[in-house]
Amino acid sequence: MPEPAEQSTPHRSQQQNLELRSTSEPLELLDHTGQVPDDGGSPAGASSSDINSMRTSLALFDIGPADKPVPAISLGDHDQIGVIALTSNDAPAAAHTLLTDHGFWRPRGVFGSILIHDRYDHDVPARLTRFLADADRQGIDVEYHLPRIFADAGSPAAGKRVEELWRDNQQREYRRSQRQAARIVTSGSDLESLAHGLSRWLPGEWAFHVTDFVDPGSQLDFFDELWDNACLASAWMQFCVPRAAILTGPSRFELVVIDRPLHRGQVLVGALSLHSITHDYFGDDYAPHAIAVPSEAVRAAHTVSRRLLPRYHQAARRLRNPCPHPAPTCPPSQPPSPSTCLGSGTASTKASPPPQTHRLIADRVWDCGPAHSAVQDFPDAPIPLLEGPDDAQLCVIERPRYPRQYLVAPLEPEGFKPHHFRMVDEPNGIAVPDDPVRAAAAVSRRVLPRYRRAMEAVRHNARTQPEPPHRLPAPEVAQTFTLIWYPDGVVGAPYRSVPEDARTVLYGCRFQYSPHESAFVLPASYSTSDRSLLIQTAVRLLTAQGIGVDFRHAAPACAGPPTRPPTAAPGIQPTAGTPSSARR
Repeated sequence: MPEPAEQSTPHRSQQQNLELRSTSEPLELLDHTGQVPDDGGSPAGASSSDINSMRTSLALFDIGPADKPVPAISLGDHDQIGVIALTSNDAPAAAHTLLTDHGFWRPRGVFGSILIHDRYDHDVPARLTRFLADADRQGIDVEYHLPRIFADAGSPAAGKRVEELWRDNQQREYRRSQRQAARIVTSGSDLESLAHGLSRWLPGEWAFHVTDFVDPGSQLDFFDELWDNACLASAWMQFCVPRAAILTGPSRFELVVIDRPLHRGQVLVGALSLHSITHDYFGDDYAPHAIAVPSEAVRAAHTVSRRLLPRYHQAARRLRNPCPHPAPTCPPSQPPSPSTCLGSGTASTKASPPPQTHRLIADRVWDCGPAHSAVQDFPDAPIPLLEGPDDAQLCVIERPRYPRQYLVAPLEPEGFKPHHFRMVDEPNGIAVPDDPVRAAAAVSRRVLPRYRRAMEAVRHNARTQPEPPHRLPAPEVAQTFTLIWYPDGVVGAPYRSVPEDARTVLYGCRFQYSPHESAFVLPASYSTSDRSLLIQTAVRLLTAQGIGVDFRHAAPACAGPPTRPPTAAPGIQPTAGTPSSARR
């Protein structure tokens, strides 16, 4: 239902009224004309930024009884938007900080904080649980009504409050859009003159006519003719388009021109669907998206000829001839005839591998970047292979999440052992567009030189080192004894366990015979570095004589934990072997 016409009253620059329409509707600063004043009509001492901050920070809750205060934060659930958080007028600064820390954000033109979520996202309940726990820990009062997320739905009053305020916000945004649309209509460019200039300056023979949309129904009916899913489709659905210019060119190509909403002096130029070809034009990822151009005919024609028409012609060729170079083994979703990328006669196309060999090809991808991960993460994607001279092979796959792009990566050559690829840099793959000519140029310039150098390095390693450099085992020894590391730091061995041929070597490496211990010992008086050097020298000399040396820590004297020495009772002198505190 259209809004009632507001009565016009003389504007007074010094007097403003602050009108509260209802307790559940947002507060707006209105002048006597019923419009939100601009900077010139602001109250004395208040700027436009002050008014905007005032409009977003005013209390938006029902006042309610005095004995029931409004909570600092109210949470509600919206079917299409997500979780909506609203703060009261007296909410502390910590409440806004808490909302920001837990992922809430404020879109432009919306009061309150919004958290977008999916009902199938299992992380949202956990995040909201942490949010409620942090709010309870900081003493911030939170009231919620979330029946789709929590088993305990909460307070229905909070859900009703959030629903009413969100509806008020949508009504305010709708009124603002109507005012903007009215200004766009009144300040729009002269489409007829602009279309006449475009028909003269665009390449080829172009004709034009202007179509008026008298009602929203005719505008929505024309939406099916658009070949766009970006700015033109968004403007067509969100704003009132009173008229549009249609240009018809060679090969029955058609362009549409409308005033760009919210941008004075600019127009949107987009493509229309092709005649006699049934296709999902709105959901096409390869659609020739519309562009924004100035409302000057010469500059607009130059921009359209340089940016829009090439994409339009390419998309039209793709629909009229889905595979310009058909190959019987190439699926329609793959780049047409991949063998043309490397020139005629130098490459051949192989069919996509069966599922059981997909893993083998994924292991051979000679890449350490996105191509290797794409092959590993998407095992069901077809992989056409290109075979070139000197056993060169390339694989071509669609680049995930990037339409109209492909990944071209080299494969490791067969017949070589793993140690042949050691210390050889991967040639790595690259991302190429879906144009065979541009893709061939990029592969020839960036991939093939690196691939040739890597292949030459692998062949060189195979010639110089055919077999892997396995580590040799320890030499065989006729005798062996064990050096023991004792707890006091001494390294030694019992005398009877040391072979006779090894005693001379130990004497030469500063080992000493201790008669009362009946062992060869290396005293702990030597420094750590000196002992290490002497032990290494002894082991090297003994190994050369065919005597093996083992090392082992000495077993502790007692397996139990160390016990504290007994302390003397008060008034009893310590024993002779225990030093007194006075002597200490």
